[in-house]
Amino acid sequence: MVSTAFFTTALSAFALACVAQVQAQDVANTTIAAFEAASLEKAGFLGCSTAPRKAGDRRKDKSQLKYATYNVEFLFLQGLGRLSCPGSDCPWKNVDMAKKHIKQIAANLHQLDADIFQLNEVEDCNVLNALVRELHALGDDTYKPYLVKGTDSTTGQNSALLTRVDPSVDLQRSDATVDVPVANSKCPSSPDDTLSTEAGKSLSKHFYTTFNVAGFSKPITVVGTHLLAHPQDNRRCVEREGQATIVAQIAQDALDQGNHVIISGDMNDFSEDVPDRNNNMPISNVLGIMTGTSFINVGEKVPQASRYTEWWDKNKDCVYELTEVTFYAIVRYAQ
Repeated sequence: MVSTAFFTTALSAFALACVAQVQAQDVANTTIAAFEAASLEKAGFLGCSTAPRKAGDRRKDKSQLKYATYNVEFLFLQGLGRLSCPGSDCPWKNVDMAKKHIKQIAANLHQLDADIFQLNEVEDCNVLNALVRELHALGDDTYKPYLVKGTDSTTGQNSALLTRVDPSVDLQRSDATVDVPVANSKCPSSPDDTLSTEAGKSLSKHFYTTFNVAGFSKPITVVGTHLLAHPQDNRRCVEREGQATIVAQIAQDALDQGNHVIISGDMNDFSEDVPDRNNNMPISNVLGIMTGTSFINVGEKVPQASRYTEWWDKNKDCVYELTEVTFYAIVRYAQ
């Protein structure tokens, strides 16, 4: 019998971002030309979606499987999307700052010590390899990176894995699309009592794969995703519900095959049934769609007072306050 532990984290990265923004004032006058000279020579996108022929298991304790999801906030080195990052469009104004961020994320991961990390806001496998090197410097050489390129060309962000247990199949993506609003939408109507409609919405940042982990009676399918931001925006509400519908279908297909299933990531929304520390309420049915009747939100296993994963510095004073925390990073599990 293998126990399974789930936890989520995002606070360290957001705290680091705030510090970085303060530090960035020291480099605010750096010219674009100087930045370009200091930046990496762009090597292009590097993927690492292929599962090994023989999956390894490098867990320190094979009596348990510890799983975590972590938004690592623009874990970038090159700036392969349309945004300037490192640069003016993210907290890391130059490559040195980006490298310091990678080092801090490695320290956080080392402390958390999960067997499988599902990461979000990752550029590519070049930066994941840099993260692995930092972990090796901390004395841990048990992790391998996996990432399949998404379709978010604006930010260049992707969802990824850093894991001690290798997947048994390559990382995959779904090309499915949905028309919005979906049938079970809870998004607010516009003033004329209608919802904006749009056909063929897809899911830009996600992957799914399957693990065969010793001690489990069935394979474990993992669906990692990062949904559209701004949980109180009416238009994005219907789009995010569409994305959630695609996630739910991927998960249900794996469940129908007899697998255990984990859905994790940055959902950018709130739960009506499992409220966070500050009782933030959704305007959407995003988490309801993904939970359905087959899944549980593991946030319910955490006392409400401790139920938060994200700090949004609403007044931009760089002062951490518990009234500014929310529960965005969700793990959903079905046996």
